[in-house]
Amino acid sequence: MTLVQPILVTREGSHEDIVMAVVLASIGALEEISDPNWAAWAAGQFTKSVRRVKREADMVRAMDEAEFHLARVRTAKAVAFAPMVEFPKTIARARVKGLDATRSGTWWTFPGAPTVAINPDVKMSTGKTAAQAAHAAMAWRLKNPTGNSDISLTFSITDDRKTFNRLNQCEDALRINDAGLTELTPGTLTAIVGRV
Repeated sequence: MTLVQPILVTREGSHEDIVMAVVLASIGALEEISDPNWAAWAAGQFTKSVRRVKREADMVRAMDEAEFHLARVRTAKAVAFAPMVEFPKTIARARVKGLDATRSGTWWTFPGAPTVAINPDVKMSTGKTAAQAAHAAMAWRLKNPTGNSDISLTFSITDDRKTFNRLNQCEDALRINDAGLTELTPGTLTAIVGRV
């Protein structure tokens, strides 16, 4: 039995905004949705599946099928659900492949928040980047519980090489290595999260 947290996004938004929306939706779902699957999922690899819906109506339909947390970052929208073994039809029909958006080069930073640094040497689609950033944020959140507050949901995100290298030298930073289920070779270092 493999538990996967599905996260749906629309076509709108830059690469960076979609990544941030997915991070916020994923963490928000953990904070707000009471579900017995969280414990088993968190004890494993806490796999995520970021999928793009064809139409806004598909996202609304999926929100009718299961409890969710919606996050908006400018025009980007992400809806995250609790981990599940079998996806409802609307979620299952959303596309995984081809989820890429235009990169603006402008990431989100918040003073005092933990930083998710995406590995600048690894080429990833928007969907993969979002899943890895959300994985890093979730790993940090599970290791550093702070209760349900705005600050516990906030992370800075960057693909800056200097920040990535600084975090990689921190002993208490958490490193995310990909399981190799989709785009990357198993064990690829995709992201690091910590305080810079």
